[in-house]
Amino acid sequence: MKQFFINLFLKIMASKAIYIPLLTGAVVAASGGVVAGVVHYQHTHEVVSTETDTEETTTRDFKLKETTTTAEVTTEAETEPVELIPIEELTIIEDNSSEPVHDVPVEEASGISSSDLYEVDQLVYGIDVSRWQGDINWSAVAADGITFAMIKCGGNEGGLYEDSKFKQNIEGALANGIQVGVYFYSGATNAQTALQEASLCLELIKDYQITYPVAIDWEMPYGAGSYSGVTDAISTFCNAVASHGYQAMAYSNKYRWYDCFDGGAISSRYKTWMACYFNEYQNNRTRWKYGDDVPDFNYGYDMWQYSSNGYVNGISGRVDMNIAFFGYANYKAPGLQEPKITIANTNNVRYYGSHSGASNQTWSSLDGVSAVNSLGYKADVEYHIYCSNGNEAWDSYAITHPDNYTIYYSFKDPKSGKITAKSNLSVIYVYETFNASDIYATLNADGTLPSSTDLTANVSCINNVGDSAPLADYSIIQVNKYDGSTSMINQIDVYSTRLDPINYNYIIRYTFDVPKDTYVSYDVNLFAS
Repeated sequence: MKQFFINLFLKIMASKAIYIPLLTGAVVAASGGVVAGVVHYQHTHEVVSTETDTEETTTRDFKLKETTTTAEVTTEAETEPVELIPIEELTIIEDNSSEPVHDVPVEEASGISSSDLYEVDQLVYGIDVSRWQGDINWSAVAADGITFAMIKCGGNEGGLYEDSKFKQNIEGALANGIQVGVYFYSGATNAQTALQEASLCLELIKDYQITYPVAIDWEMPYGAGSYSGVTDAISTFCNAVASHGYQAMAYSNKYRWYDCFDGGAISSRYKTWMACYFNEYQNNRTRWKYGDDVPDFNYGYDMWQYSSNGYVNGISGRVDMNIAFFGYANYKAPGLQEPKITIANTNNVRYYGSHSGASNQTWSSLDGVSAVNSLGYKADVEYHIYCSNGNEAWDSYAITHPDNYTIYYSFKDPKSGKITAKSNLSVIYVYETFNASDIYATLNADGTLPSSTDLTANVSCINNVGDSAPLADYSIIQVNKYDGSTSMINQIDVYSTRLDPINYNYIIRYTFDVPKDTYVSYDVNLFAS
């Protein structure tokens, strides 16, 4: 249990989102005895409306994924958008899909009550559909309590195809206020085929407002493809989807997640859609409700397909029923809008001091920079800094090397492709000019300096950008002529301390507060007699 909370902490810290824990708990999975952590969170979801910029707080409930696997997904997520295969280079056939026959385990209720795992009833109810649901009355679906739909956009069964009802379904759902995600019925057992599938999938959905995940539906027969090959295929699809600005997700039934690919590695990086049916929801109109049991699962899951034989008003015949343990139940998505990058200051000036050895302020290239994509969501911005000679630099280099830099910002928008903007950064080297001359003074009879001796007369300091530096302090350094040892006479004591010019030399040290740099000191000689 101690390790679970360590893992939980690391996963929260590694996330790009901000999560505030409200309730924790744990469930022991019946199969294999693996602990799957369950936590209720409040997620700060930044939303930009078409009228005003606002920030909303949406409650999301989901299972965190803790796994015992040590395997890694072969292909790491790309920092740049994955290069897709142009649609004209793909061979697309007519929808030849077979009516789905879900090879999904049907089990008795697990005994794990959702009310023990979730603080409040804010789970989200949805369906997934394809051409096999026929012509759907989406207005009736919405009125029957369905808030999201996972819509089949296409598949690969002997060839790539678009689901013949995809456009009708997605446009009908969106027109009736139902938020949508999509899934692609995969036939991939290797990375190359998966990239073809992802390329078609992203081409099909580019003109629609997708606010739920884009999923690869992998339910090939057992033995189709090697364990590593299927893992590569799912990872490749999800990487491509994520790199183009969508939330990636993988779907399969409970035991394929265990047996056919590295479910732990996939689940730890992407949203997980798991199918496992309870007897009580099969072949009847019973719907899962908050407080009912949820399945055990080795890895945890974000969406649960709990029945393939549900009934929803507006759909003739059966339909797959789902619960999402995340969602936008309190958020009404705005219409599509222009994606943009906002830069608070496009002409930044920083100063590199000759004495401080660093910029006068802490600074980051992302200060004052924000972006929103065409779906209305805050986008993660990447940037590159280039010197005046065209070489690329990092923040830490730029603020310590005077030059005129250009910063290029970008993010991948799901609809409009790569969005870019730029700003300028000028790093100016600061140095000071000190003006003073040696001072000659005749000491009083007691060896002290006469009070009429002005130690600050004609002393000044100015930097090269035109800032005068005020004198912050001065002192006298007493240097032993024989052994070189020193002692200091502070400003407050310079007129009351007896000086001994026979045995000591004297230096006046002036300290200036130099703008855009730091405190700097200069020395002049004091000749006393």
